[in-house]
Amino acid sequence: MDNRCTRKEELKNTSEVDCSVYADYPRGRNKTLQTHHKQTEKQHMAKTNGIIHTVNMSCKVEDVYSNRCVLLTGSTGFLGKVLVEKLLWALPSVGQLFLLIRPVNDMTPKERLDKVLQDPLFDRIRENKPHLFNKLLPISGDLMENNLGLNHHDMQKICDQVSIVIHSAATVKFDEKLRDAIEMNVIGTTRLIALCHKMKKLIPPYIPLHFVNKYQLANLYVSSRR
Repeated sequence: MDNRCTRKEELKNTSEVDCSVYADYPRGRNKTLQTHHKQTEKQHMAKTNGIIHTVNMSCKVEDVYSNRCVLLTGSTGFLGKVLVEKLLWALPSVGQLFLLIRPVNDMTPKERLDKVLQDPLFDRIRENKPHLFNKLLPISGDLMENNLGLNHHDMQKICDQVSIVIHSAATVKFDEKLRDAIEMNVIGTTRLIALCHKMKKLIPPYIPLHFVNKYQLANLYVSSRR
């Protein structure tokens, strides 16, 4: 019971995300209602604390990532390793990539990363631009632990240097125990959002949080104010 109360308090105290605009999103039956929801969604994402911000969508992806450090979770997973390869190959001017990796079966984060980099997926980088691997920095951490299991040094480094966060870690088992699924996919995400609010270099005025599941695609934005 005490553990359950702790989890509820952790969710309650985490930075709030207003997802109401997505809660009743129609499933294709009423196009008029869909259009209304999309317009409301755009207005919602551009408004923070009553102030309307002009969101610049004309900048190039490479300009956004150039010389900026990125925190990536789930980098050893199917999608995560593709993101790592894409960031290095397509955006060679990107800053350092902080890869949050959980130690597993006596393997350190670095050992797990080295194993992932042996994948043929990274052949073109290995053959043409091997120096790009120097941008990868494995960080020991776990979404299921308080403060993501980060030590003080790594926590400070992330808060001081990271400008962009890509959250790709989750349990995708359809038969996962509900308690474990909530701990990883819900509580773990709120912990990451809490860490985002401590970062000094996040691109204002929003923290982009890209949420993906089998039902829909949505862009949710959290105010970056601390």
